[in-house]
This record gives sequence, structure tokens and C-alpha cells, in this order.
Amino acid sequence: MHWHDVRLERAHRSNDRQLVAFALHNKAMLHADLLDGHGVLELARAALQEASALAPKVRVLALQQTAHGISLTEDGDARDECNRLLDQAAALVDQIDDAYPWGGACLTPHYIDVQRATCLVRLGQAADALTQWERIMPSLRAAVRVAGCGGCSWPGRLRRTRSITSPSAP
Repeated sequence: MHWHDVRLERAHRSNDRQLVAFALHNKAMLHADLLDGHGVLELARAALQEASALAPKVRVLALQQTAHGISLTEDGDARDECNRLLDQAAALVDQIDDAYPWGGACLTPHYIDVQRATCLVRLGQAADALTQWERIMPSLRAAVRVAGCGGCSWPGRLRRTRSITSPSAP
């Protein structure tokens, strides 16, 4: 049994709706890593059942995972739907004020912007993703320097992708 399954089972036994939705979000992340968009959607949508009863943090996490699932399945107007979901999540970030010790990543600077850029990459829109990264990287670099981390390599990868796929790119 995978640890995501154990976490989900224990959350279910706790009868804590927030914890169950968070565990579903975690399992959806695993499916996103496996590029299983339909699995992501199934789990993230299950997490969003009774969304109005969820803490804003949990809704943010489930909404952004739903956007990732859509970006992996490319169903219909995927970009518009991803943006709609991520806009909903962004509107909730300032409302996050709970005692849960997990899920704090959504409070980091530009969290939703990073999720949006990731969705754009998955939708094959690397140039738009690069524009997004270039807009947010100055403040992320400053935060990384403060934290003493090594930095992010995605913008460099996207720049190389753009130069390979677009002959007019710098």
C-alpha cells in the first residue's frame, strides 16, 4: 500500500472533512506527477465535494489540482478552465487563516502564478509560461536568497524550449 493510500484511509477514519479533502489533494498530486489527468480530476473533484464547508486553504489546494488535471487532459477549453479555477483559488488565498499545520505552500509568494505557469507548460504554451515566469522570478529570486536556497531552473528550461520551437525566439 502506498503512503498516499494510508494517509487517505486514516483521514477518512478521522471523519475530518478538511483532512479527507487534503489527503485527496495529495493523492491527486501523485496522479499529476504520473501524468494521469483523469485520475487527478477524479480525486480533486472528490475533494471539492461540499466545497463551501472546506477551509479556504483546502479549497485553494483542490482547485489548483483540478486545474492541473484539466491541463493534463486538455479537454475542451482547457486554458480558460484552468484560468477560471486558478482565479477562484487566488481569490481565496487572502482568506486562509486556519490552525492546520499542513498545506502552507499555498501561502508562498506567487503560488498560484507558479501553478498557472505549470498548467501552461502542460498545455504546450511554453512561450506564455515563460512570460509568466519572467514576471514572477525577480521576487521569487529575492525570496530564495533570503531562504538560502539554490533557485529555480524552470525559466531557463522554458527559454531553451522556446528557442527550439520558435526560430524567431532570442
